[in-house]
Amino acid sequence: MSSSSSPAFLAGRSRSSSQISTPPSLRRDPLLLGMLSGSLASSIEALICYPLEYTKTFVQIQHSPIKLVGGGMPLTLAKSVDTSPRDALVGKRGPWKVLSGHLRGDWRRLYAGAAPVVAGGALKTCVRFGAYDRLGEAFKNDEGYLTGGRSLAAGMGAGLIEALLVVIPSETLKTRKIADPTISYRSLTSIGLRHVYSGVTATLLRQGMHGAIRFSTYSSLKNALQGSARPGQALPGGVTFTLGAIAGFVTVYSTQPLDVLKSLQQSLPPSTPKSAPRGMWGLTGYLVRERGIRSLWAGATPRLLRLTVGGAVTFTVYEQIISLTGNA
Repeated sequence: MSSSSSPAFLAGRSRSSSQISTPPSLRRDPLLLGMLSGSLASSIEALICYPLEYTKTFVQIQHSPIKLVGGGMPLTLAKSVDTSPRDALVGKRGPWKVLSGHLRGDWRRLYAGAAPVVAGGALKTCVRFGAYDRLGEAFKNDEGYLTGGRSLAAGMGAGLIEALLVVIPSETLKTRKIADPTISYRSLTSIGLRHVYSGVTATLLRQGMHGAIRFSTYSSLKNALQGSARPGQALPGGVTFTLGAIAGFVTVYSTQPLDVLKSLQQSLPPSTPKSAPRGMWGLTGYLVRERGIRSLWAGATPRLLRLTVGGAVTFTVYEQIISLTGNA
């Protein structure tokens, strides 16, 4: 491939010995390269940060309305389900006791349910990139431009497709595996679409609110600070990092009740009695009445850490991959 036919951002670059050879098809298609790099980065992030995800989910499903067996770890669901709320909780622990307890015992249990999350991390990136690319083309105006509002609509549509095709099924498999580590993935995949898509409403609401709250919080804080700065003056890197951290904090604690409800719905096996609360409103009333309103924010700290550390890992790995392929 001659330099004249190369993309502009590759022209004139000399490939160092630390860079790897990039297939011509990827050099011609930056979208495909970004999709593959993002998929790999997402999977690596999921693998590194999964103990935090496990801890968050473990803490949340301790509030399940069905009886849990044993006070030790791992947490498993009783074979004979008891729906007595007062007997449901056995050996409730905070996130740090859960994490330290596993580290002192068999640390490998911290990766129970990791397979669908790691695989889903790669797949959801491909779905997100592909869906946004297709929707972006479809939403262009008559002049062929994708305006801000149309871009937002394309992003929301891509997020919805990503959640329906990847996020909900992988989250359900993960949660059921954490709730009962003895169950096999083969049996989990045979529970039927109705159970695979448990918590669909809570998940979709969480996904939609997550992006909306994070973006609006960051933009509002940034505009407030720039209003007192000189026109055209960029905010220092430390300030933007702090604003991002604040936006992440607000986002997590605003959407945490939905995340808790999602985990509880997904942890319930098909054998759960009909008398047990299963819907969003039924579980919300149960948690407030029997566990206290604080239970709606169970697992918020490890989730915040996962988002913070995970974001740093994802961007670092992504940039390293792009650099290695000589397309930085």
